[in-house]
Amino acid sequence: MSHSPWRYGLAALIVAWLIDLFFWQTPPGVSFFLWTIFVLAAGFMLARLESIRPSPWSYPVAATSVMLSSFIFLRTDFMTRSLSFILTIGSLALLAATFRTGNWVAYRIWDYIPAFLKLAGAALIRPAELFKTPLTPDGTPAPNRESLRRGSRSLGRVLVGLLLALPLLAIFGALLSSADPIFSNSLSAFLSGFNLNRLGEYIFRLFYILIFAFIFSGVYLHAVRPSKEETRPDPSKQWLAPFLGWIEAGVVLGLVDLMFAIFVGIQFWYFFGGQANISTSGYTFAEYARMGFFELLAVAVISLLTYLGLATITRRETPLQRRGFTVLSIFLMAMVLVMLVSAFQRLLLYESAYGFTQLRVYTHIFIIWLGLLLAAAVIFELLQRRQHFGLALLLTVLGFGLTLGFYNTEGEIAQQNIARARAGATEVAGDMGIPPSLSLDATYLGSLGSDAVPALVDEFRRPGQPPAIRDILGADLACRSHLLEQSQGFPAWQSFNLSRNTADNLLRQAQGEWSAYKVTSGDQGLSVTVNGAAQPCDLHLIME
Repeated sequence: MSHSPWRYGLAALIVAWLIDLFFWQTPPGVSFFLWTIFVLAAGFMLARLESIRPSPWSYPVAATSVMLSSFIFLRTDFMTRSLSFILTIGSLALLAATFRTGNWVAYRIWDYIPAFLKLAGAALIRPAELFKTPLTPDGTPAPNRESLRRGSRSLGRVLVGLLLALPLLAIFGALLSSADPIFSNSLSAFLSGFNLNRLGEYIFRLFYILIFAFIFSGVYLHAVRPSKEETRPDPSKQWLAPFLGWIEAGVVLGLVDLMFAIFVGIQFWYFFGGQANISTSGYTFAEYARMGFFELLAVAVISLLTYLGLATITRRETPLQRRGFTVLSIFLMAMVLVMLVSAFQRLLLYESAYGFTQLRVYTHIFIIWLGLLLAAAVIFELLQRRQHFGLALLLTVLGFGLTLGFYNTEGEIAQQNIARARAGATEVAGDMGIPPSLSLDATYLGSLGSDAVPALVDEFRRPGQPPAIRDILGADLACRSHLLEQSQGFPAWQSFNLSRNTADNLLRQAQGEWSAYKVTSGDQGLSVTVNGAAQPCDLHLIME
């Protein structure tokens, strides 16, 4: 135990109080980024004061946590913000679990479970150590424990003095307020912040601040001064003894490989062979591209889980058995990679026919990272380094989250859909048997958040933009500008979002450019009439 336990309690109390300051009845924005930085700064400062050197591998995790938390105020896309929040909390937990050892680089998949369980246990148990007699690093009582006791007694006396002073302050305050109206107004303004009608709320907030402080003190103690130093995982030690015979595993892999090979052969003949081969089977290219897309993704995920499961439970006692398992496993993953290419190409064709959406773009990015994970699994299997798959999985998950954050999903969707409409999808779609679609989906465009506004403005200003598309964009921007004018002031500073602030400033500065598109109110709400059709505005308000 540290010889200065009050440091952990104070740091944890400030972190817990910041949760109330930043997030009480206030949507997260820049506040989450600042809170993450303070959590990290407090942890590294505690280690420095305790002369504890964190592992060099802790710094990449801390940097990743900061980057992930920044997307909460850099983006407005719900999926990006939600995933960034989850991954930030997960990264902070991983940092706390491996702060001194950096063992996360050697974790296998199952090593994460006991690491996080130990962290959770420490968060609930270790705070009790703060109330014990302080000890020096060698385990002897700290020489300054008597001064700490004197400090505690002095603090108690201060509290008693405050209780005795309150009645006198109340009497003198009432008398002085009657004597001087300026003093009375100042005192009233000061006391207005302590509304007794909100006493229940204050008690509740104090309660959860103390609960969070209790938990964070245990987390900091576990990170900086763990009760037991964690040893580096042994790659040769398995958490589950292999029990499945090589023949049984070989039959499973062999039959699955055979089915996948047949499927991939059909894929090459029909899908990769072009429109002519598909048409002979009675399908249009669009129908074939749309069918089975998510099923292929499910096959890829289940295949990977099957490989990991068999690699864990299969006995491979001879070199021939090990080589056989490797060959069958690599063939399995090679077939899955081909299926992923097929799924990726199906998605491209589907987007060329029906446009881009958030789900389709998320899936695009997911397929790429899943393909990289499968490629890593092949390499590890060839090198007989399967224990590194846990690290590859962690980097894949973090990479997916970081990609969503750096890649402006909504802005790219707006640009791609507008470019598709401008190019004229009929020519391309007609060649593939896809229903022609020249129109730009104004409703979906209106569902995009502030991340899309710069792209929409750029496209509205583009020289040579077809009038029909420009009208849709002008009506959309007019709706956004009108709703911005009707908004009630500015949000709290804790909710500041850079993307929303940039979009709002752009709409205010350039609103005269689309002033010809008048927003009207009717029975169906706000709308703009474009080419004789009403384009609703209310969806923008819902999305923001």
